[in-house]
Amino acid sequence: MKKLTLVFAFMLAVAGAAAQSMYVHKTDGNVYEFKVSDVDSINFAASTTDDFHYTVTYMPNGGEGEAVVDTVLYGFPYGFRPVNLFEKDGYHSFEWNTKADGTGIYYLTTDTLSMLTRNIVVYPKWYATAGELDTNGYEYIDLGLTSGTKWATWDYGAKAVGGAGSFVQGGESISGGVKPTQAQAQELIDECDWLLRSGGWVVKSKINNNVLFLPFSGYQSRKVVSGSLSWVTNGKGISCSFWTKDSYTGSNGTYHYCLNIIRSSFKISNSYDDRKFIVRFVKK
Repeated sequence: MKKLTLVFAFMLAVAGAAAQSMYVHKTDGNVYEFKVSDVDSINFAASTTDDFHYTVTYMPNGGEGEAVVDTVLYGFPYGFRPVNLFEKDGYHSFEWNTKADGTGIYYLTTDTLSMLTRNIVVYPKWYATAGELDTNGYEYIDLGLTSGTKWATWDYGAKAVGGAGSFVQGGESISGGVKPTQAQAQELIDECDWLLRSGGWVVKSKINNNVLFLPFSGYQSRKVVSGSLSWVTNGKGISCSFWTKDSYTGSNGTYHYCLNIIRSSFKISNSYDDRKFIVRFVKK
């Protein structure tokens, strides 16, 4: 095929454009969709290519829904669609993968390719997350841990996996479940693989491959806002901390142990009760 400038290529495309033809790219977190008939409103760079577009195809991989195809202009950046594009009972997906069995290259919702050089087909990698629902409305999953501890699949105050939980102080009494001990939190670190994914950590059991998702909910601290002392959320999207029920008394008061998680590490630490963290219930 003779090389065509993008502008000329699109003049040809517009002449025979099908209604479903659509190009998608992502810039600064925004997704833009436009039909080829909108070509006049776009300022194209003066570049040439034999194939002036590529496709990204999303396959349901056993989930509900039909395949989705995005057509991407050559030279444009592309941001991947949300990982909840498809649903599957008892499972959640936290990444796209270039192989149906999950052994290929993975992409996150937050990933953006500067430009495509080939067609891509991606699949959701499904992780088993369904567990036993208790009378308080929390679902618990068996990770095969040595102690027999089962962890709730979502945070206290949330309604679903990855949902927004409620912030509480370390010594605050809450109903609906039991906080983990420091030892149970350490067991979660030791007996699971921790995979950094969109919006949090996927905690995958080394024993049975079941997973928890711990979202980056951040934490709250007291700050003076408009002349009054208020609780302000910090670190959302990059960190989260989960209280344990274990504590000790220090020179400045009572400290509670927590599972402290940021994008690059996870460990047991302690914090004074002037901060509010998330709670994830456990049961045996």
